[in-house]
Amino acid sequence: MSDPNWTEAQKELLQHEAFMAKVVGLRKAADENDISPSFLRLMESTGVTAIITIVLGSILAPIVITSIQNDRARNDQALAEYKQYLERQQDTVRNAYDLVGKILFASQGLVNITKPEFGVERSADPQTLKKQKTEMVEKFNATYESWQVEEEKLGLLMSYYHYGQPNVLPAWRQTQRSVNEFIQCARDRYHAYQSDPEVVDQPDKCQPKKDAVRSVIDVLAANIDSSRQYAWQQLDVPAPLRQRPSGSPMPSGSPTATP
Repeated sequence: MSDPNWTEAQKELLQHEAFMAKVVGLRKAADENDISPSFLRLMESTGVTAIITIVLGSILAPIVITSIQNDRARNDQALAEYKQYLERQQDTVRNAYDLVGKILFASQGLVNITKPEFGVERSADPQTLKKQKTEMVEKFNATYESWQVEEEKLGLLMSYYHYGQPNVLPAWRQTQRSVNEFIQCARDRYHAYQSDPEVVDQPDKCQPKKDAVRSVIDVLAANIDSSRQYAWQQLDVPAPLRQRPSGSPMPSGSPTATP
């Protein structure tokens, strides 16, 4: 069979149609071999998404929970240690005030021995009075020994347990100096009395020094109160309010009464 008598234009059109059919066939074959769209459709399905969520959740959930528990345990431990720190801070302050109160009382006892009201001529029972004086001297000696041992140690503890409050240690040092001045005055007057009983008629020069101790203790108390406010802030809770008379910016009384 002979070929139709095609014109040149018709032959070009037929060649073009054959070429386009071949291109379409090649594209169809490529689409059939490409699994990416099918894989994406599979990944986008609800069932597969649920399975992946469950698997990842079962793996990651224990890790997240463990991390949270570890953080909470560390925070609880830090809080417990900080509360213990504050308790020791309070113990240090309490011991300091207690020791100051005891040495002031004992020193005042020495001064009282040298006053007219402790004179033998005014006592109906001289033996009892003598025994009382002896006990007062022994009390002073024992308390003074404790003061000498503890005053420096308390200074170190004051510094350690009041970080962030640099005024506490200087206030304690000033308290030490003032207390020691009163102690020395009391000892000097008592020793003078032993040599010359007429000392009872001399003015009491130790009282102003005792009043000075009360003033520096007030300063120490104010600085320790500021430190307590700072400690509450570290716990991120409001500090308890203190009741003070209106117009008084700082507490006016020492936490420990002195004789």
